[in-house]
Amino acid sequence: MKLLLKKISVSINQYKVFNLLTKFKNIFRLNIRNHTFFILLLLCVPFFSQNKNSIIEIQKKEIYRLIRESDKFNGSNDLKSLQLAKDATKLAETIGTSKEKAKCYMIIANILTSLGLYDQSFDYLEKSLNEPYAKDDMTHQIITKQIKANNYWKLNLKNQAITEQKNIISTVNSQPEDYGLTYFKALALRDLGLWNSKINKQDSALIYLKQAELILKKFPKLETSIHFYEIPNIYLIKGDIFLMKNQQDSAIFYYNKGFNLINKNEEVAPTLHRFYFSFGEFFRLKKDYPKAISFYKKSVDEMKMHNINDIDTKIKSYKNISDIYGLLNNLKEKEAYQINYYKEKDKLSENTTYNVQKAVDYILSEKKKEISVKENLSKTKLISIIIIVLSISLLGFFYFYQKINRKRKKTAYRLKITEKTLLEKEQQTQALKIKVNESFDEIINLAKENHPNFYSRFLEIYPDFQKKILKINPSLQNSELILLAYIYLNFETKEIANYLFKSPKTIQNRKHNLRKKLLIPSSFDFYVWLKNTQ
Repeated sequence: MKLLLKKISVSINQYKVFNLLTKFKNIFRLNIRNHTFFILLLLCVPFFSQNKNSIIEIQKKEIYRLIRESDKFNGSNDLKSLQLAKDATKLAETIGTSKEKAKCYMIIANILTSLGLYDQSFDYLEKSLNEPYAKDDMTHQIITKQIKANNYWKLNLKNQAITEQKNIISTVNSQPEDYGLTYFKALALRDLGLWNSKINKQDSALIYLKQAELILKKFPKLETSIHFYEIPNIYLIKGDIFLMKNQQDSAIFYYNKGFNLINKNEEVAPTLHRFYFSFGEFFRLKKDYPKAISFYKKSVDEMKMHNINDIDTKIKSYKNISDIYGLLNNLKEKEAYQINYYKEKDKLSENTTYNVQKAVDYILSEKKKEISVKENLSKTKLISIIIIVLSISLLGFFYFYQKINRKRKKTAYRLKITEKTLLEKEQQTQALKIKVNESFDEIINLAKENHPNFYSRFLEIYPDFQKKILKINPSLQNSELILLAYIYLNFETKEIANYLFKSPKTIQNRKHNLRKKLLIPSSFDFYVWLKNTQ
């Protein structure tokens, strides 16, 4: 892969060199008849052009291969999926094609949603929508809307989420009839059905689900993903709604309907474990405990067999099995499944924390790279300007020696002043970087010592910190602001407790209280939230 990219880079550089020479030919008005080398270059134009196009096509194929690989891991290994999507994005940005960049940005946004990094997901959605391709492709716009809607829902912004899905339906309805767009309309209706059921609007939920079902049934039977996954999924949601309404006959009817539809297909059903779980819920409510346990276990076995990463369902299954064994006075099995429950819960917490941190690191590194690229571009532009100025000066000197001679000293002086100014600015920049690093080290040491001057010195370096925090909650006390400063500096709970001579439990409780006062959702990383507010 590295060798391929190296060859690609060389070819592209050759093409750029040729374009540059062509520009200089026009500037200097060279006589082509007297320049054999230039004639040879002209003869090579078709080769360069054809080679460049073939290279881009190879790169595009590699991008879509990486996208397919990324999709395989989406939901099971989100970090692996993110890495592959990142590789695809780098390649897309290298060749600069708008379509591929827009798709890659959208995929990363979707993965970040799965990781719970909703703010970052919105950033990538914006990057995707800003691409020219996205502005002309309705399907792309609708998919980004769906990701936005999911972000809003996860952020507990339910009204915005529902509004976004309704916008999708209105957008599709305003367009000429389209096979693909109709499918996304059905998905929006399905999500509206699911979400309305979550906010206890079961009647509205059933209406949306019925509309989605009618649309999906019109698709040909050859669309196995629809008839094997989407329609059974709707029946599953319907069954759950009727179970919530305590209409058990209707619930089991839709569970069986969806389950039987899945079993008609020999492929592995991605939702089969959820049907087993819902069957378990049904029999648990009927107090048929042996059947309930059996279905919960089937759900867990199905996930293990096919490596399905639905941790929430697995945790609920273990919890319910443990509770039922408790009701049956089987304390040995109760304890065994209780242990499994806590193991999976701890694993979920650890994986979530690890995945979020890795993803945040990736996002931060990408932002640093963007800044570095911008700096390099600025330097390149400056160098290019200097080269052009020097070239024009030399050309003018050659043709207009007498006129330039009078102004030569003045021009040299101006160049000298420019170079001196650039040098001074660079020196100032370096001095500022050193000062910032020294100040940060000083703050860290003051924090570790619990020094009385810690917070006042902290505000000198981060003057906007307190203003922005108090803007959210003006009633915060000084001790709480100091604790927030420790969190902002990325100290762990144990470290803070040690420096402030408090127990870790006390610090944890204070952090919990601060979350409430600052209205920070429990899904948000405290440190990341503080960084985003500044």
